[in-house]
Amino acid sequence: MRMYIIVGMAIVFLLGILVGAGIPSHEIIINYIEVLVTWYTVLLALLVIFRSDVSILLKALSSKIEMIKKATLNGNVIEFDKLAQKVNAQEEKIIDQKEALDRQEEIIRELVGFSMASHIYEHMRNFYYKSRDKSEYQEYLYKKNEEFERDMFYLRDHGFIESIHENDYLSVKNLKNNCNLLSEIKLTPVGVYYLELREELEKGKAPSEHG
Repeated sequence: MRMYIIVGMAIVFLLGILVGAGIPSHEIIINYIEVLVTWYTVLLALLVIFRSDVSILLKALSSKIEMIKKATLNGNVIEFDKLAQKVNAQEEKIIDQKEALDRQEEIIRELVGFSMASHIYEHMRNFYYKSRDKSEYQEYLYKKNEEFERDMFYLRDHGFIESIHENDYLSVKNLKNNCNLLSEIKLTPVGVYYLELREELEKGKAPSEHG
């Protein structure tokens, strides 16, 4: 019987080593404890006649198990606090980056929106609104001069206008003086987007979603 007591003391000693080693896995420790406790229960049944010795072993075993639990719990709390601090720091960093990106996006939007000279933008407004007004006959007459021609080249080459005729290339040089441009030219989807963006910026509103 004394041999069982010695074995029991050895188990307590091993548990002490386990605590001192600082095993990181909480699940491994708990499983290890469950196996030892199950085995030790059988041993205690054999040692029932040595009640004083059993009491000593139970106290030692209980103490070591509690030490393991506290060490594991405290370790988890510390690790959780560290993890929470890292997460909070990352969240603050992401928020700061998002605010910076939003500011940059607004700056870029304004630079793009106001990059076109007002007199060229006025051509686009005429194309846009007069072509949509079906209440009466609308016209926007072309004046064959250097300035007007240059403006049309600019709008065409930047993808803001195109020929109203399908699969037909817009030839600015072939436009006749006093021809109705509404019968020759229309805004491209990019042109429509730009015009709506420009109007919203001029009204001091944030640009809306455009399809």
